[in-house]
Amino acid sequence: MIGALLFAAPAFAQVDDTHESRIEIAEKLVEETLSMDLAARLTDSVLAPIIKEIRGRNPGIDPARIAELMSDFERELETMAIVLSREMPSIFADHFTTAELHEIYDFQTSEVGKKMLRLQPDIMGSVMPKIAAELKSKVPGMHYRLRKKAKEMNLKL
Repeated sequence: MIGALLFAAPAFAQVDDTHESRIEIAEKLVEETLSMDLAARLTDSVLAPIIKEIRGRNPGIDPARIAELMSDFERELETMAIVLSREMPSIFADHFTTAELHEIYDFQTSEVGKKMLRLQPDIMGSVMPKIAAELKSKVPGMHYRLRKKAKEMNLKL
C-alpha cells in the first residue's frame, strides 16, 4: 500500500506556482490560442458593424472601396493586437494560478475550446445588442430609483 502511494505521489505533486511559471504557461496560452486571430477578432468586432452600416447606406458599393477605406483601421487594429498579445500573459499571470492556466490552456486547445473561441465573436455579436437594448430600457428607471433612495438615505448624488 505504501509503495503504491509512493509510486502515485508524483501525480499529486504541487504544480510550481511562481510568477515565472505563470508567465510561461500564459505566454503559451496567448501564443497558441489567442494571438493568432486576435487581429481578426478585433477587426470583426470593431469594423464589421461599421462596414455593415456603410453597405446599408451605400448600396452596391464596390468591395475594393470598402477595403481601401478600412485598410488604415485594419493596420491600427493589427498593431493593437500585437501590443495586447504582449501584455496578455502578465495579465493572465496576475489573475490565475499556474494550475488554472494549464486548465485554461487544455480547454482552449480542445476541440470544444477551439469552437468556443471561433464562435465567441458571433455569440457576443448576438448578445451585445440584447444587453444594450435592456440597458437602454432599464437604466433610466434604475437611475431614478437610485437617486430617490440616495435622497432617502441623505446621500448626495
